[in-house]
Parts: sequence; structure tokens; C-alpha cells
Amino acid sequence: MSTFLLPTLLASLLWTGGVEDAPVVSRPAAFVELAALVAAPERWLGETLETIVQVRGAAPGAWEGYMSGLSPATHVALDVWADSQLLWDPLEYAAPLGRLYVRPEALLVSACASAFRALDAPVTWAPHTRLAVRVRVAAFTAGRGWLEVLDARPTAEQVPEGTVMHAIRGLQLLNEGAYGLAASELEKALLPPLPGHAKAPLAAAHARAVARQRATAART
Repeated sequence: MSTFLLPTLLASLLWTGGVEDAPVVSRPAAFVELAALVAAPERWLGETLETIVQVRGAAPGAWEGYMSGLSPATHVALDVWADSQLLWDPLEYAAPLGRLYVRPEALLVSACASAFRALDAPVTWAPHTRLAVRVRVAAFTAGRGWLEVLDARPTAEQVPEGTVMHAIRGLQLLNEGAYGLAASELEKALLPPLPGHAKAPLAAAHARAVARQRATAART
């Protein structure tokens, strides 16, 4: 497969008229949280929207397009977590909130090569990549919305798998009363540039671990 820039970047450019040198303008898309989009996709049927997701990976098993205009012959199905899902919570981790559909050629973007991982089939974004995506609500069939990715880019702030693993261990150690070890694990979890909603609870847990470690040491 050849490497292409996202072909749909061209679709975001609108000509204001038929004049040869008419300026090109970008049409802003409304931002909608994935949870709201998944809950009522029919509200935005046919519209182009922006949201932020965390990649879980290629959807397992076969899927059918159910008259959505999307099919396994033309699109890869990706399961994603909402940006609001904190993945060190096992219930959240086990329940990716949405599914996106993207043309395989759109997954090969040289400018963002570090955010992709090539699998035998298909090529997909690396798990845990946090993406700002522009999606089109392509259809509402079989009781759900079909979200086609038009454009995507990794965000500056990420919640990498290492953060998730250190957070899981840190919170478990905190509950077990191993405050020094908990503080160390949570400190490692906080090292990457995390989005604020993910950083805040980990920072609070780290502060609790440090405070309890000092209180324990003061009693001895």
C-alpha cells in the first residue's frame, strides 16, 4: 500500500466561489464529546464534527455495514475510548465507548509516523494514542451511528500505556498501605504530558500517598 497524506484534508477546504483565485477557507466543525455523540448520533446525522478519542485498536471479528455506506472492503473499524475514560479503572478499560471507521490509506501519514503501528492486517493507530479526530456521522442504522474518520492527528497531551500501568500499580499499593511504593509509581505515571482531566486524579492520589508516607514515618 502506498503512503498518502490524509486524502480528506482536501475535503476540509471550501471554495467560496467560482472565481479562479477565490480564497480557500476552512469550515470549522463543532466539538462534541464522544459520549454525547454515541448516545444520540442521529442529532448530527450527515454533519462533520470534532472529538477526542483514545485508540483501543482494530475492532475484533467481522462486521457488516448495514446500509451505512461503509464496509470492510473500504474501511477499517477501530474501537476507541472516550477522552473522559480513565483507563486505570478496569471497568472503563474493558468498555471502549465508540467505534470509528477509517479508510486504510488514511492510517498512513508520514507526518505522524511515530503515532502509528503497522500490523499485518490492518494498519492501525497504536493503542492508547490520543487523537483529535474529525468525523462525519455517515449513517444511523441498526440502532447506532456510523462515524467515519475524515482527519486525525495525535494531540500534544497523551495518556500512554505506561501511565496506565503505573497508575494501576500505584493506586493498588496506595490501597494496600504501601505508601512509599505507591508514591513512586504514581510519580512515574505523572511524567508524560497528560491532559488535565487525567492528571488531576493521579496528582491527588500521589499527594495522598506522600502525605500518608510522611505521617507514617512521623509516628515511628
